[in-house]
Amino acid sequence: MTITSIIVIEDSPKHQSDATRVLTEQFGERPMIMSDLDRFMSMSTRFEKILKSRKEAGAGEIGVLTDLYFPACDNHGELAPLGIVVMMKCRELGIPCVIVTSGHHHGLKYHQATSALRLLGMGNDTLVDHNPQGSPDEEADTKDWARGLKNLLALAPNGAG
Repeated sequence: MTITSIIVIEDSPKHQSDATRVLTEQFGERPMIMSDLDRFMSMSTRFEKILKSRKEAGAGEIGVLTDLYFPACDNHGELAPLGIVVMMKCRELGIPCVIVTSGHHHGLKYHQATSALRLLGMGNDTLVDHNPQGSPDEEADTKDWARGLKNLLALAPNGAG
């Protein structure tokens, strides 16, 4: 089955806007935007039922594009590498998921988190990072949502949507 709906978990309004624009242009559908872990986890309790009814109706799969660092609740509080939690929950539910970040996997802020992802068996196709021209500690102003979408669609059981 192919991906027909995408959830984006992103706390930055600028990156939310960029993701919406890119996904609407390249995927043809507006994504559902969530800004924190609590919103995603509260919805994930209903995902099994939603996924089952979508499969029965032939409505296609849900895919997730998530930031790596974002707050746990209400877009407040300390940023943490909660994209790993999202990735693990998606794996548990059989939902294709890709982390899209503005940092580089060798950067100081990202290195431990991306190493943990690899130790958990998450391959390069599940992380879309920023490849800076300068220091790997620099963060980009934008994220590569197009590459995130491409990787996400490739992770679906039957490929692109």
